[in-house]
Amino acid sequence: MKLRKIFSQKSKVLLFVVILAILVILLMLNIGKMRNDSSRENGKDSQVWFDLEDKNNPHGVVSGGVGGETHVSVTQQDYVISAFEDKVNGGKIRIKMFKDGKWKDLEDEKNTKGLISAGKGGNPTTVGIGNDVYAAFMEYDDNNRARVRKWDGERNIWTDLEDSEHPQGYLTEYRGHEPVLVKGSGNDLYALFSELDREEEKKEAPDGMAMKIRIMRWDGKKWQDLLANKRDR
Repeated sequence: MKLRKIFSQKSKVLLFVVILAILVILLMLNIGKMRNDSSRENGKDSQVWFDLEDKNNPHGVVSGGVGGETHVSVTQQDYVISAFEDKVNGGKIRIKMFKDGKWKDLEDEKNTKGLISAGKGGNPTTVGIGNDVYAAFMEYDDNNRARVRKWDGERNIWTDLEDSEHPQGYLTEYRGHEPVLVKGSGNDLYALFSELDREEEKKEAPDGMAMKIRIMRWDGKKWQDLLANKRDR
């Protein structure tokens, strides 16, 4: 009888432990679900894909029709920048921002719909610094030249990143290719691109062989070549 009583007590304890473990598991699963639901509502669910959409851009489709070359970046404020070749609008480069759950064109009076290239463009790239957005791209209708422009987040206008030697923000005098922008320290901006070497072209170099790679820095006022310090030479 005593043995039966002991086994009966052990069984009850074991049953209690099993039930308690099941309750803990269910509680943990419920907490995980609540966290996932909360993350999804905030647009920060790292476990599933979801569309960056609004009523005017369902399913995250930001182009009004056929698009071309694309680029995406994220600003320091976690706003998403979409840059693409908008073939519906003559292949011009278009810039849009996803902010506060809505897509909007980065546009002003001279650059409606966020169309920032003079004509057909390509190879867009963007980078955010503070409240500003910098965009580099190719102007295919202007001798395939590389160009850089800036969205002034305070004044809400587009300006050219230009100086006396680079009017309208053109980095290349002749044909260029695939510009890339990278943020440096402070407000420094670096641009890497390839450009046509006119001397090599005169030698009738094979296609692609007349291109040279170049990097420049924008210090907030002018473009500069990256030159080594005398002590480093």
